[in-house]
Amino acid sequence: LVSRIGFASAFMVLAALLIQLTGGLIEAHFSIFVLLAFLLYYRDWRPVLVAAGLIAVHHLAFNVMQAAGLGVFIFNGGANFNMVLVHAAFVVAEAGLLCYMALGLSREALQAARVGEAAERIGAGDLASAIPQQAGMPLLAAMEQMRARLARTVSLLVTESASAQRVADTMVANAEQVTASTGQQSEATQRMASAVQQLTASIQQI
Repeated sequence: LVSRIGFASAFMVLAALLIQLTGGLIEAHFSIFVLLAFLLYYRDWRPVLVAAGLIAVHHLAFNVMQAAGLGVFIFNGGANFNMVLVHAAFVVAEAGLLCYMALGLSREALQAARVGEAAERIGAGDLASAIPQQAGMPLLAAMEQMRARLARTVSLLVTESASAQRVADTMVANAEQVTASTGQQSEATQRMASAVQQLTASIQQI
């Protein structure tokens, strides 16, 4: 934050220097609006507000000093308080819009970062941790809904898998019982065959 405000202040000092070097040329004032727009890159409303306040103080102070003939320039046509107010109105309008845009861009960037973190956690298999929600971030709500659905699906798969395992265990046990019963029946059949042979031999002897 200190660095951002430092750059914002340096931008306005640069604009003030340009105005001074050109003798208050009106076109030099355009640099203020250009440099204010550059500050939107930070996605932070505070540097924009500081820059707007600093350039407003510059215009007021330099207008008074130019009117007093102290060798500084704010307008090439001489000090003009009404023109200061006109410039201030334009700066306020641009600064207000830039602050609004900075808030939106900051929220979008933060939302994207949090969605990325949530996606990384989900990709690593963490479906238990809820995604923190924040007003104005609908993607986080959508990610939380997706995480909850995935968690329910995985839980259902685990439950069904356990149920299928129990069924499989029961089938194995039944198969073993059938195998044992088949073996017993086979032994009984062999004993019966042996008994029939003995009976046949006995009948022949009789």
